[in-house]
Amino acid sequence: MSERPLQSIIDEAAHWMMRLQSGEIQAEELRAFERWQAGDPRHAQVFQRMAGRLDVVRQPALAQLSERQVIQALNSPSSRRRFIQGSLAVVGAVGVSALGVRLAASGFAWPGELYTGVGERRTLRLEDGSRLTLDARSRVTPQPRGLRLQQGSLLLEASAGDTPFLLQSRAGRAEAQPGRLLLSARENGPVRLTALDGRVRLAGGQWLLPGQTARFAADGSFVVAAASGSESAWLDGRLEVDDRPLGEVIDSLRAYRHGVLRVSPEAAALRTSGLYPLDDSERALQLLARTLPIRIRRYSGLWISIERA
Repeated sequence: MSERPLQSIIDEAAHWMMRLQSGEIQAEELRAFERWQAGDPRHAQVFQRMAGRLDVVRQPALAQLSERQVIQALNSPSSRRRFIQGSLAVVGAVGVSALGVRLAASGFAWPGELYTGVGERRTLRLEDGSRLTLDARSRVTPQPRGLRLQQGSLLLEASAGDTPFLLQSRAGRAEAQPGRLLLSARENGPVRLTALDGRVRLAGGQWLLPGQTARFAADGSFVVAAASGSESAWLDGRLEVDDRPLGEVIDSLRAYRHGVLRVSPEAAALRTSGLYPLDDSERALQLLARTLPIRIRRYSGLWISIERA
């Protein structure tokens, strides 16, 4: 196969990936997507590689762009091919695994960041001796005596040191004393910080004590309450919720599933309680469908839509 046809297929696959992830695709477009996949075996092969087996972007030129700018570049008909051709390596007839990005696995991760892919939990040791466990699809930027959580969830066992361990997220800064804590900042959910057996100093000098959890609003304000005990269930591959919006549950399941998992605003607002297996997202979806008035539609192996029945 010549170079030009492969570039064209990659261009088309990038277009469909962005349309599917936008959440705005209509039924006729979905049928067109299915026809495109069926039209050539290479179409589905390239699309699935891009959706599920993409590695981390490490191109210097891309490091100057924000994630939003990269997505816009991919979604622009006029620049999509130039972006892909100029920034990503294509090797072999259908060598899409050499594209060098991990778009669907963990978002964009730059050199120096620690990350996990879809369905992956990982434990490692930081330079100061602290122990860090990352949930699936999580990214952190380590610092000499601290870290910044870019997305996902983590368990930190902060070691003793001359200074507190500095935690940063989109909710702001916190200073942890030696001990274990949980921090979560999923894309569509609130930021939550839970002290398990150590203290954490929050903004304004308030202390988060062992057994307490803080839920942060978008403006950085927070509410402290007693921890439920279920915050660490993800370490054992479980999601335990008590009267939480379905949208938050789906956000957690996305970290354990390739492709697009879309939920309508009406369905996302439904409240649910239960125990769901993270390592078997298909089973989790079945359990949700049995207990909630929702309709799950499957348009392809990589695209699922959840609507209120």
